Amino acid sequence: APGSGEALPLLGPVDGERGSFLLRDVEDRYGLDRAHWEIEEQVADGRPRLVFSTRASDGRRFVRTVTKSDLPHTFEMSIEIVNETEQRVRIVFAG
Repeated sequence: APGSGEALPLLGPVDGERGSFLLRDVEDRYGLDRAHWEIEEQVADGRPRLVFSTRASDGRRFVRTVTKSDLPHTFEMSIEIVNETEQRVRIVFAG
């Protein structure tokens, strides 16, 4: 449960075999694959990027940033989880 210090798996296979860039809570604690994500267009170091963010009901904020790479047909993706609560959380990337 949120705040219990239990693992929060985020990235993993969608159908048990293939990986995905979809940010989702594997155990469906936060419903990230169904959440309303705010999208902001930005430019960082001259490169365009999209910043997707959503806030969970318990105060945690999830941010996914996709930035155009200098290489053709590639991009960089980062994930940030901001714990704006007093509760402890442990994040695990499954895959």
